[in-house]
Amino acid sequence: MAVLALDTCLPTLSVALATQASCAVFQERIGTGHAERLAPVVRDMLAANGVAVGDLTDLIVTVGPGSFMGVRVGISFAGGLLAAGGITSRPVTLPRALRASAPSQQQGVCLIDIRRGQVSATVFEGEAIGAAELIDLETARQRWPNPDTAGVIGDGQRAIWPDRPPTGPLVPDIAQLARTPGKWAPGPFVPVYSRPPDARPPAPLVPIGAQ
Repeated sequence: MAVLALDTCLPTLSVALATQASCAVFQERIGTGHAERLAPVVRDMLAANGVAVGDLTDLIVTVGPGSFMGVRVGISFAGGLLAAGGITSRPVTLPRALRASAPSQQQGVCLIDIRRGQVSATVFEGEAIGAAELIDLETARQRWPNPDTAGVIGDGQRAIWPDRPPTGPLVPDIAQLARTPGKWAPGPFVPVYSRPPDARPPAPLVPIGAQ
């Protein structure tokens, strides 16, 4: 078994490699530049543990919601690894990954900072994960006035209550993801975006003189 787990949806770049003998972890808040850092981190981690790309059995990747570029970086990189063949792809949404990182919390809300004064909010109860909702920071403060009792997880805590210590994990436990591949169903890596892309296709050109 050689399982690689990636999360590039958040400002923290998270990578873990689990084998029968060990689990190596890289986790660093880099803000931006995931595309430049991800490949060297994975290359060095594989080399340090004597694992070749062809030895990988499972690939676990968070598919969002998160930053538009972050989601795409992880999925695009994963697509390259899958080209080696023989690797089972296992997508996991960020709320589900964070929920698994807080096993003691039976109910609560996952809040992911997606910038521009908004968070992606996903309510969970047990293993049931609700649909993501895009709300502004003030709405979040009103809806969950006491984060200590609301079961809040995710890095949106920092944006909503910057002066309070977090009540739950800010990032997924990437090692836990890598150690439990059977928990995540196989499937294609389909991105889950927080909001529609800013770029819009150009309007059709109208020939000069057309009626």
